[in-house]
Amino acid sequence: MSIAKALLVAAGLVLAAASVHAAPSPAKPASPIARADLGPGTVSAAKANFRTEPDTKSKVIQQLRQGAKLQVIEKSKDGRWMKVKVGDKTGYVFAKFVKVG
Repeated sequence: MSIAKALLVAAGLVLAAASVHAAPSPAKPASPIARADLGPGTVSAAKANFRTEPDTKSKVIQQLRQGAKLQVIEKSKDGRWMKVKVGDKTGYVFAKFVKVG
């Protein structure tokens, strides 16, 4: 192999190695949770669905009445849902139906 070819091959290997190290790592997906451990809360609407997931299509665990006590665990990043604990069950309630504090 000629010196020119050897230099080209070596330069190619150096560039390839540099590009592998320079490539940005994939970003971690954003957490849907904005804040955690918000404390005690109550249901502020006449009725609120207590759901298995933060989605209006998810299963309803039970309906909560106005004034029902709950522990607010987390608030979704978009502010639409609260992850709450009622008794020994954990689920989600639409945030506008929850008064924290």
